[in-house]
Amino acid sequence: MRAIEFLLVGILAVARYQVLQTPQENRDSIAITCEMEHEFYRLWAASEFGRHPAAIERAAWIVNLPRNQRGLMNWPQSLESVREEWKGALPGNAIALVHTHPNFADPKPSRGDVKAARQIRLPIYTVSRSGIWVVTSDGTIVALLGERWYESAANSCR
Repeated sequence: MRAIEFLLVGILAVARYQVLQTPQENRDSIAITCEMEHEFYRLWAASEFGRHPAAIERAAWIVNLPRNQRGLMNWPQSLESVREEWKGALPGNAIALVHTHPNFADPKPSRGDVKAARQIRLPIYTVSRSGIWVVTSDGTIVALLGERWYESAANSCR
């Protein structure tokens, strides 16, 4: 099993037993707004833009906020190579998960990401220098933004 697939190990056990109340039609329809793209950039920056010597990743829940806004709820940083782990129940206002991939890794969601998206019934976004991808709760992988996405995201919507 590839190391990348260990990223979501911590949430899989919890997700197996939790039933989410979000209607299916709302689960996979998260638009990447200018503000969200900037938040993804900030998460990627926290991973040293995929170049951290220890290949650390960063992860966050995408959550609903008041006034029809969305934001990120960062996971505690583990500082472990090529993985992050969530301990505890899924946040009640979580609508998706986002995490970074190191530059040497495949930028697309891994097999472990696909499995986790199906289990938690939420989309999972991967962020890397090569682009932003999402795996929907039914396991479909979609490219959202291509290479050089970060050039506009770094300064947008501040």
